[in-house]
Amino acid sequence: MQGVDSHYGPACHAVRVMWGANGQASATVELMDDRGGVLSQTDVPGIRQSAVLYVPRTYRGGVTVQVVSVGASGERVTQSMSLPACSH
Repeated sequence: MQGVDSHYGPACHAVRVMWGANGQASATVELMDDRGGVLSQTDVPGIRQSAVLYVPRTYRGGVTVQVVSVGASGERVTQSMSLPACSH
């Protein structure tokens, strides 16, 4: 995997996540709160390397973005990054 990038949308509710992965068969993307709890998750089929996930409107803390890319042979590569609390 060549890296993960993410940013909040204009209202701090949506998070756009992009990553680079050669030979990807699928991916799982998660947004986690500052305690490690899952705020949002989606499965991405095929070679697509972007997703939009949503943070609950009542959540005001920082977000950890984690991408697990699964290759055609079943190998898994995980990368993550953090976003600070969104101040809008």
